[in-house]
Amino acid sequence: MSGRPLVVYEDGRQTRDFVHVRDVIDANTLVLEKDEADFQAFNVGSGIATTVLEYAEAVRAKLGSAVPIEFPNEYRLGDNRHSVSSVAKLQRLGWKPRHSLPQILDDFRAWVEKIGGIPSEIPDAYAEMKRAGVVLTAGS
Repeated sequence: MSGRPLVVYEDGRQTRDFVHVRDVIDANTLVLEKDEADFQAFNVGSGIATTVLEYAEAVRAKLGSAVPIEFPNEYRLGDNRHSVSSVAKLQRLGWKPRHSLPQILDDFRAWVEKIGGIPSEIPDAYAEMKRAGVVLTAGS
């Protein structure tokens, strides 16, 4: 949206689980309403492993531009390689995610446009992580 490069840490093959905020709301509402969910912990996610590089490509496709993907040879301290939720417990209660990654990106873009763009008050997360020693150069 801003035309700046999409920064991908490591090699982009690490996986994450992207879930729509509405699916999170639905999951939380369901466990509040189901007595059999009392006193239990539930993972909320899509249950789908998506590489960071696949995510970056999906963002580029939604933007409809050739915004560059940047691999700065950096990593975030403490980041795990793979993070995908097991949603089987929630599914046994009758829940399932209803929004795909393209829908998540469409809704995010619509929200940003509705509020008039990305607010300038949002701090530069990259600079803050560098300052705090969370983003490190590989091999150093």
